[in-house]
Amino acid sequence: AWSNLKGVDMGGCCGIGIGGGGGLVPTWLSPITILHTQLQAAALTNSLLVYSMPAGGIIHGVKLKHSVTFDGPAITEYWLSVGFAGDLQALLIEYDVETTPVGNTDFAISSVFDSRNHAAATSVFVGARAVGANLNTSTQGTAQLWLLVSFPI
Repeated sequence: AWSNLKGVDMGGCCGIGIGGGGGLVPTWLSPITILHTQLQAAALTNSLLVYSMPAGGIIHGVKLKHSVTFDGPAITEYWLSVGFAGDLQALLIEYDVETTPVGNTDFAISSVFDSRNHAAATSVFVGARAVGANLNTSTQGTAQLWLLVSFPI
């Protein structure tokens, strides 16, 4: 994950610093592609580990955009969310990726300020929920996920 960072070290520059004198300014990680096949399960809900945030990391924002609608025979609704184990909507509440059209202005965005563990890595998940049929009946769906993060320690 560190190799995906494109942040600038602002410590010591013009009196600006993050985390008491140094760190990366918030930066967008390279987009994470999510395919419907990664979420398939013989169930109406499933989750996918998409990122391991380093100890002390902070998530400032989330953007989710689908480029192919998520659908399948008998699936009447399909949502994606972003969060943590036990709370898959902590960072981004469910977003309809089945009936929302694919377009340049159709996406979900959330500004958050969340940090879960100062001493250990924290797993970030995409949650999927379908209505009408299990997730393993999906036949299409692609989305991109961006996370705005910083690491003050």
